[in-house]
Amino acid sequence: MARYNRRMRRWWPFLFILLLCLPATLPYWGGDIPRSNDSLSHLYRAFQLDRLVRAGVFFPRWAPDLAHGYGYPIFNYFAYLSHYVIVFFHLLGLPLLSALRASYITALLASGLSTFTLARDFADGDDRAGLVAAVAYVYSPYVLYTAHVRGGLPENFALAFLPLALWAVRQALRSHHEDSKAQRDTKNLLVNLRDLASSWFKSSSAVYAFLAALAIAGFIFSHAGMALQYLPIISLFGLCVLIARWREIHPFTLPPLHPVILSSHLGFWLLGFGILSLVFTLALSLTAFLWLPTFTDLAYVQYGIAFARSGATYTNNFFQLGELFTYPHLPVYTDVLNPPLVRSLPLLASALAVVGLIRLRSFSPARRADYVSLLALFALTSFLILDLSKPVWDNITLLQRSVLPWRLLGPASLFASALAGLAVSSGRRAVGIRHLSFVIRHSSFAIASLFIASALPFLFPPGEPAPEQPTLADLARYEIPTFIVVSFVLLPRLGGGS
Repeated sequence: MARYNRRMRRWWPFLFILLLCLPATLPYWGGDIPRSNDSLSHLYRAFQLDRLVRAGVFFPRWAPDLAHGYGYPIFNYFAYLSHYVIVFFHLLGLPLLSALRASYITALLASGLSTFTLARDFADGDDRAGLVAAVAYVYSPYVLYTAHVRGGLPENFALAFLPLALWAVRQALRSHHEDSKAQRDTKNLLVNLRDLASSWFKSSSAVYAFLAALAIAGFIFSHAGMALQYLPIISLFGLCVLIARWREIHPFTLPPLHPVILSSHLGFWLLGFGILSLVFTLALSLTAFLWLPTFTDLAYVQYGIAFARSGATYTNNFFQLGELFTYPHLPVYTDVLNPPLVRSLPLLASALAVVGLIRLRSFSPARRADYVSLLALFALTSFLILDLSKPVWDNITLLQRSVLPWRLLGPASLFASALAGLAVSSGRRAVGIRHLSFVIRHSSFAIASLFIASALPFLFPPGEPAPEQPTLADLARYEIPTFIVVSFVLLPRLGGGS
C-alpha cells in the first residue's frame, strides 16, 4: 500500500495536468471538426498514407491518389509524423476522422506534459511552477490558434516536442562531469579529452543527450520547415544552460566566455559544445531520410516561385508591436464566416513574468540565472516576430527560407509560460516581498484557472462536416475546387525558372 501511495504521489501531478489541459481539446470531442485551413488536407493525407502503409510502403515519397489520381510528391517535401499518428489510431480501430481528433488531442495534452516537465525542472521540482507553465502554454493563443484555426496538426506535434527537447538538452548539459580535474587541466588536452569522452558515455548525461536527439528528431519529423527557425533557438538555449551552469559553479570569476576562462577550463566548454554538437548531429542523421531530399529537391520544383507569387514571403509576415498583445473582441460570434484572427503572446503569462522580475531577489543564484536566460530568449524570439527585425532576416538566409516570422510565437509562448511558472515557484525569503511570494505561491491553481478562462474565446471555433471514414470518392470531391489542388507547386521548374 505504501508503494502504491508513493507511485500515485509521483504520477498524480501528470494526471492533474492532463485533466487541466483537457478543455483545450473541446473542439475535437465530437461532431463537426473546426473549420480550419488544413485539417481536411491532413485527413486526406492520412487517408493516403494509410493506404500506402497497408500496401507495405512505410516511408513514401509519392501519393498516387492525390491530385485527381495523377499523383503528387507530397511526402517528399512535407514531414508526416503527425499523419503516422492518425494512421496509428486508425489501425487501433478508430474511424479515420476520430483518429484525426485523437491526434489533435494527443498533441495538445503532450504539450502540457512536456512543458510541466521542463518548468518543474527549472523550479527544482516545484509542481506549482510546472502546473502554471503547462496550462499557460497549452492555453496560449498561438497553440490554440494553430490547432483550432490553422488546423496545423504537424506544428502542434512540433510544439509538443519543443519543451521535451529543451528539458533533455538541459539535463544532458547539467549532468556531465563539469568540474573534474580533466576539464581543468590543459597540459595533456588530447589525453584528457579522451578520458572525458570515455567517462561521459557511461554517465546519465549520455542518456539525456540521446533523448534530446530523439526529441529534436521528432520535432523535425513533425515539421521540417519549423526546424529552420527552432533549431538555432534550441542551440542558444543550450549555450544559456552552459553559461548558467558555469555561473553556478564559479560565481565570482570572469565572464564565462572570457579568453582566460576559456583557456583555463577548456574541458568544460569543449565537452559542453561537444554534447550539443552530438545531439544535433544525431537528430539530423536520424531524420536525413526526410530533410535531405526535401531541401535538395526544392531547387528543382516551383515551390519558391509559387510562394513568392502568393505573397507568402517573410517580408509580408511580420507583426507590428501591438499585434503581440491583442485579444479577441468580446463577445465572440462563432457563426461568423471569417472570424478575426488573433495570434499573440500569452498575455497573462507575460504579465506574470513581470511579477517574477519583482521576485528575482528571492531566487537562488542558479534560478536567477535561469530566469534571466529565459527572459532573454523570450525577448529575442518576440523581437524576431516584429517588423523591426527585418534587417536581421534580410541577412540570414536560413531565416528567410522559414517564410513565417510569426511562427516564433511558439517558443516565445513557451518561454513566457516557463517564466510564469518560475514566478510562482518557491524562493528564498527576501525583505519586502515575503508577502507577495506567499500570495503567488498559494494561488497557483487560481492562476491556472485564469489562464483557462482567458482562452475561452479560442475554444469554440466554427465547425465543418467531414466524412467519418473517407473514401477515394470523398478525396475526389475534396479536390474538385481549383484552389485545393496547387499541383504546380511541386512540379519541375520550367526553362528560365518560370
